[in-house]
Amino acid sequence: VNLNKLYEQVLKEKADWQNTFDSISDMICILDKDARITRMNRSFSARMKKPYESLLGARCHEAIHSTCSPSTCPFSAVMETKQSIRNVMEIQIGDAVFTTSLFPFFDAESKLHGAVYVFRDITDQKALENKLLQSDKMAAIGTLAAEIAHEINNPLDYITNYLYLLSESLPPEFGKREYLKKIEAGIDNLAALTRDLLEFSRPQIDIFVSLDMHRVIDESLEFSGKYIQEKQVKVIRDYRCRPHRVAGSVRMLQQ
Repeated sequence: VNLNKLYEQVLKEKADWQNTFDSISDMICILDKDARITRMNRSFSARMKKPYESLLGARCHEAIHSTCSPSTCPFSAVMETKQSIRNVMEIQIGDAVFTTSLFPFFDAESKLHGAVYVFRDITDQKALENKLLQSDKMAAIGTLAAEIAHEINNPLDYITNYLYLLSESLPPEFGKREYLKKIEAGIDNLAALTRDLLEFSRPQIDIFVSLDMHRVIDESLEFSGKYIQEKQVKVIRDYRCRPHRVAGSVRMLQQ
């Protein structure tokens, strides 16, 4: 009777241990001295997408690291030093990224039997790191944009001032005054672009107003006239749509 109770207790403790082992979300496998898998948790076989039986007895570098050889496997270092190696490498299994750690596995008599291989899923962490890196890059681009805008603004102010002085010095009967207006419109566009660069890191919402789309198109084509001519592009304007007034931003539409 006592033997039956002891046997039942052993079975229960084994089941409890296995359930605990399987409840761990990290991938875990136990390796013997020859780096063969002797046991694994449910997460390990599920992530590897292979049956438990096919993984059991397989060498770790064959089952996990297809390009890893026994001589370069961190398992060898653990067996030699009997010391743990944490976060030894990052590997990709399927669409997930894992960091791996190895721990020496001792029996009750402190004899080295192998190692415990733990794989921790860091996919979300890597994604967050990439987002932070991208955020840093955007911040650096914003700083660079502000410096470029500052360098452009200085000569732009000179051009605007001298254009005004030139306009004032011309006689009233000067027949090409519309050219000056076109130059002034181009300068205004460039000034708006530098403002956009300065506000790159904190873009502002444009105020939409009622505008004539035909006029926006005409002015945009006029600004691009030289480029269109150089590329030998023929532009045909066929304004049939009605109504042609829309709510929008002239500056953004022209860009």
